[in-house]
Amino acid sequence: MNITSPQEMTSGTSKVEEAVSKFEEQFAKDEKDQQYYHLVIVGEYNRQTCDEVEKIYSQAGWQKVKCRTSSENGERGGLTGLQLYRS
Repeated sequence: MNITSPQEMTSGTSKVEEAVSKFEEQFAKDEKDQQYYHLVIVGEYNRQTCDEVEKIYSQAGWQKVKCRTSSENGERGGLTGLQLYRS
C-alpha cells in the first residue's frame, strides 16, 4: 500500500515565479521613489514560497522584506502581501 506523506502534499516553492510575477505587476502600478511599498496579490501562497520571495527581494537590494498571507495576519484567507522598505 502506498501512503501519501505530508511532503508530497505541498507545492513547495513551485509557485515562486507566479508570485513574483504578480508582485511585479503591482509594482508597475505604484509610484516611484517611495521609501515603503505594500503590495497585495490575490492568492494565498505557502510559507516556503513567501520565504523564497523574501530572499529574492532582499538579494535585489531591499533593506527589509516581509511576505505574509492574510491567514497569517488573522484575516480571511486568500491574499498574500509583500512589504518592502528601501532603508
